[in-house]
Amino acid sequence: MNNKFHETAAKTYTNCLVDFKLPSDIWLREAVKAARLDGSIFANLVKYRPIGAHLSWLYKRLEFKFFWDPFNAPYMPHLNPEWYLKTRFALDFNSTLFKDFNTSPPEFTQALAYNKVITYNGCAAIGTVGDGIMDALDIMGDLEPYNKAAHQHRLFGCVENDLGKVNTVKLGAALRVFFLGALKSMSKSVEELIPSHIIKHNVVDYKVTLDIFDKQSPYLKESRELVDAAKEKKVDREKELERLQTEKGLERFQAEKELEWIQAEEEMKRLKAEEKLKRLKSEKLPQPYSEHPKVLDAKDIPYELLY
Repeated sequence: MNNKFHETAAKTYTNCLVDFKLPSDIWLREAVKAARLDGSIFANLVKYRPIGAHLSWLYKRLEFKFFWDPFNAPYMPHLNPEWYLKTRFALDFNSTLFKDFNTSPPEFTQALAYNKVITYNGCAAIGTVGDGIMDALDIMGDLEPYNKAAHQHRLFGCVENDLGKVNTVKLGAALRVFFLGALKSMSKSVEELIPSHIIKHNVVDYKVTLDIFDKQSPYLKESRELVDAAKEKKVDREKELERLQTEKGLERFQAEKELEWIQAEEEMKRLKAEEKLKRLKSEKLPQPYSEHPKVLDAKDIPYELLY
């Protein structure tokens, strides 16, 4: 997908591999998806002090964005509810749960219980340790002898049912151990540099609730509709007149009248949308922050809000 987004850079990179005879391993989507981590890995990170609290809080905020967009205003057409349920929940299209959630989406707090985390960069990092270590971790199956001169480029996980002899269960276990081990090690180092007991902070009651978000979402949706409308290409007048004449058998003057009526109707819709947006903007929406901070248990406070 990244190659599609910047084809020039992708070609330059690929040409460098060829010109300099550099071997490469490619970990494709299906292998990475199969080695998903359970979202619960982020549930008890507070014990790793501020770094853990930060990651736990950030995960929930990012996942809320992943969750809200497909069901309300997809960032791209294919990032729809079906994509979310298959990718983030790892649900099969034919499963009863998939059909139930697609018809009636769960609340976000319920969604977290089903969420899976796809770690593209984690798989790439493990891929750099070399075949020897991956073999010792039982990640690699019985591969053919690897001759870098003859087989410079290897692909793992091309299709869902052919992952290139990668043991994704072992790969997922290694990802989990590496992640928690690195976090534990880093937490210890940070604690030595900045002991937790010397951190002074004011705790605020952070209130961006789903109820508040629901009240703000009409404004977000209206804004999106206007932006999308503005991005639409202007209709070529002559081509549209030709279409009306051909499809409806109209004379030229009749097609011009028809086109004027269509454009007037579209303009009326646009004006109504703008008026609705102005009305929404004028409404007093609830504030995301409480005016009276409350002191809570420090372990429940996101790292960013400790200062």
